[in-house]
Amino acid sequence: MVNPARNSNSGYMMMDLMVAMLLMAIAIGPMMDSFFPSFNAMAHERRTTVLTARALGILNELTGLPYATLQTHMETPADLLTLLGSASEASIEFYTQDPVPVVTVIDASGGTCGLLEITVTLDNIVFQTLKADF
Repeated sequence: MVNPARNSNSGYMMMDLMVAMLLMAIAIGPMMDSFFPSFNAMAHERRTTVLTARALGILNELTGLPYATLQTHMETPADLLTLLGSASEASIEFYTQDPVPVVTVIDASGGTCGLLEITVTLDNIVFQTLKADF
């Protein structure tokens, strides 16, 4: 036989549980929304750090090349694949986006030769340096 008092209490307990879950959802929702700006800032900072490191690495690889090699590739933009020799060195993968590094090599000596300006641009990050023929 079913106890009628027990059945009536279970309805109230279920209602109390529903109210408690509703109150928790009301309290937790805004708290979670308050974390999203910091998550976005961290993602942007990580992206900037990765792209900065890669752009600086490309610039370092290019400055290590002989002056004559860079001089023969003075064009805007320079063919990074030809300069570095492999597709893995010339590309970068960042999650689903593949930013393309743009390299320019120009004569910075005013036509007398002997000084090249190398610029590496990756997304919105730009590094420049000079390379001399000595």
